[in-house]
Amino acid sequence: MSDGFMMYFMSFVGTYFIVLFFVSCWKNLNFKDKIKFNLLDFIICLIISLLTPLISIIISTYIIKIILNMIILILFNYFIYSKEIKKSIIMVIFLQMLIMISEVIYAILIGLINIDLDSIYPYSELINGILIAIISYGIWKTNHPQKIFKNILLITNSFKGQRIIISSVLMLLVAIISTMAVYLEWNYVIVLTINTLITLFFIYVSIKFANAQSKYDEINNKYETSITSLREYEGMIDKYRIYNHENKNELQT
Repeated sequence: MSDGFMMYFMSFVGTYFIVLFFVSCWKNLNFKDKIKFNLLDFIICLIISLLTPLISIIISTYIIKIILNMIILILFNYFIYSKEIKKSIIMVIFLQMLIMISEVIYAILIGLINIDLDSIYPYSELINGILIAIISYGIWKTNHPQKIFKNILLITNSFKGQRIIISSVLMLLVAIISTMAVYLEWNYVIVLTINTLITLFFIYVSIKFANAQSKYDEINNKYETSITSLREYEGMIDKYRIYNHENKNELQT
């Protein structure tokens, strides 16, 4: 019982640092002039940090756990910070990708130093969370992630709801399959192959969306040009009608 409580507590504290990173990024992207933490921010971090380990205990299916955690983050981001569902979805998935990159860097560093984390379990959960949050924050402070996120927002501005959903699902699949190599001990070649196929499919869908958008813009421009020409013709016809009416009145006179 005590071991289970200790594991949950260490997982909670480690998760709290990662959630702090998420909230700091949300505030930075949504309120550039108000990035200081207040009491509400700490309470939100506390709630999310309590829910995440609880979901891991209650639900055993890995994919469902990932999806539920993403939904929780999206909802908190949407209702408290961004107030835009599309921006919230993109922001959470983007930061999740950044966390994954930090996990890879952390795993490489642990491998190079040759540290056996199992020997310090369950404190390893706490150390993992703190160090991954620190690495993620270090990457974030380079300002490159902010620029990439702004470019992604610009690209997706023309996307409708259906496109956002499809793109988000594809990115989420890549994130889930990437982490399965660690948690489910999948063969890295299989994971890399599946990720490559999904990425290629994502690129294909994006190209099709771009082509469809281009054709739509082209047709819309032609339509606007036609409407403008018709309005000009209507104006000319109205002028000729007035001139014709005046000529008839002069002839009658």
